Amino acid sequence: MKTFTKMIASALMLTVFATSVRAQSANATANASAQIVSAISIGSTRNLHFGSISPGASGGTVQVAATLLSARTLFGANLTATAGAVTSAIFTVTGDGAATYAITRVPIAATSLVLTSGLNTMNALLVVSTAAGAGVETPTGTISGATGTDGTQIIYVGGTLTVGASQAAGLYTNPGGISLTVNYN
Repeated sequence: MKTFTKMIASALMLTVFATSVRAQSANATANASAQIVSAISIGSTRNLHFGSISPGASGGTVQVAATLLSARTLFGANLTATAGAVTSAIFTVTGDGAATYAITRVPIAATSLVLTSGLNTMNALLVVSTAAGAGVETPTGTISGATGTDGTQIIYVGGTLTVGASQAAGLYTNPGGISLTVNYN
């Protein structure tokens, strides 16, 4: 009986030890974080102006470069540039440094901007550029500065205005304006 009691005691001990081994566990932790960045914003600081033009009998086009210096070029034998300011539009984007963003515009690339004077109209195709004023169409940009700091980038808007033959005199404007929307990528 003593041997039997020892055997039962040994069996109970093995059961407790085996239960203790199975009760072992492992644990790990992970941290959570979030970084809040400056909201992206955009403001207009200069309007697009094609200047004063005398159309002549055959019309043509007037191109204003999407650059800081706003160079104007006239195409058409009878177009004459007259005195008057010529400027590309300028928008300033502000947001988190080194962040990239997408540009959406109205009117969109395939649509022309309509300028009106009374019942008379002229169309302009726009160019939106962030490429340091290179005048090349760009649908995205990168804000200056380091991540976590505020930065800026300039967007230039130029275009090509089609002037009709003997276009009626008047101040032609686009009441809806040129609208740019920027969103972080």
